Amino acid sequence: GGLADVPDSTRHAVADELFSRWRVAIERHGGAVDKFFGEMAMAVFGAPVARGDDATRALRAALDLRRDLEALCAEKVLALQFRAGVNAGEVMYGRVGGDRPTVMGDAVNGAQRLQEAARPGEVLASAEVARAAAGAQAFAKREPLRVRGRAEPVETLEVLGPRDVRTAVSPKEAPLIGRE
Repeated sequence: GGLADVPDSTRHAVADELFSRWRVAIERHGGAVDKFFGEMAMAVFGAPVARGDDATRALRAALDLRRDLEALCAEKVLALQFRAGVNAGEVMYGRVGGDRPTVMGDAVNGAQRLQEAARPGEVLASAEVARAAAGAQAFAKREPLRVRGRAEPVETLEVLGPRDVRTAVSPKEAPLIGRE
């Protein structure tokens, strides 16, 4: 899952247009919008059905969300900031109070902490996401993140963008295909 934040976007028309673009980008990469709330969006990849490349899909979507915001700012002459956090882990997936399905749990909280720690324009990923997407994305290590409730700091990486596919994956790193 991941969280993206657009501070100071108080105009509803701009937010509606942005969230519409973001929904398209998230769904194009195989994710689902869990919710839009305030000035934030939360997307889920791998729930209820997981795929072997969900981490890569989530990171590609996050980078597209940043690009979509930059494009909208250029069109509308706005100065909005983007920050995103992408985390992985087990979640509880189900309905809360009869609403549509949603995800909850430590993975969601971790994504929010990453998003809060990101500098404007950054996409931060957890070490688990970075390991899963290392063949497709390039990363730079960031200062470990101290998270309330955890004894050890959380390894944090900045997403730099897609790797050169010609050199990205060695045969030993290639994902398994056809597994249950």
